[in-house]
Amino acid sequence: MTKIYKTDNMAIAAYLDVNGLRYLGSDTGEGRSKKRVVFFKFEDEKEIALDLERAYRNSSEKNYRDAMMFFRNEVYKAIDNKE
Repeated sequence: MTKIYKTDNMAIAAYLDVNGLRYLGSDTGEGRSKKRVVFFKFEDEKEIALDLERAYRNSSEKNYRDAMMFFRNEVYKAIDNKE
């Protein structure tokens, strides 16, 4: 039986893909806040997806993404204040 790992986090999905897990597709479902979310599914025969997710959360890639999102939000705030 194929072992499946699901995540609703797009950044983690990209990290899993880049690190060799086979992307199987996506599904919709109910998230933690009862809102409809998209889940990305990966084949995880070696059961390494959770370890890769932990590695991502402690990586410089995540720090870079977080900084990019911060500065993107700063741009939007500056634009909104000009109007």
